[in-house]
Amino acid sequence: MIQCAAHLKPSYMRMNALINGRTTDVPEGSSVSDLLEQLGLGGKRIAVELNGEILPRSRHAEQRVADGDRLEIVHAIGGGSLPASNPETYQ
Repeated sequence: MIQCAAHLKPSYMRMNALINGRTTDVPEGSSVSDLLEQLGLGGKRIAVELNGEILPRSRHAEQRVADGDRLEIVHAIGGGSLPASNPETYQ
């Protein structure tokens, strides 16, 4: 068998997950945290829905991604406050 780099796994050790509507190749055994790091989203303010259920951030490291899982990942966007000069404008 051909040896591969430590960060890559052979194709038989990979699986597919649907991430934001796109089929994505995921290394077998990856946690949600691992996946977020691979996508460049580690440490970002995001929300993850796994198979139709919100996954609390506290479970990202322990939750393994399974073949065929459906994930929706959304960025949290901070907003500002409304100007206080004329609050009736916003009612």
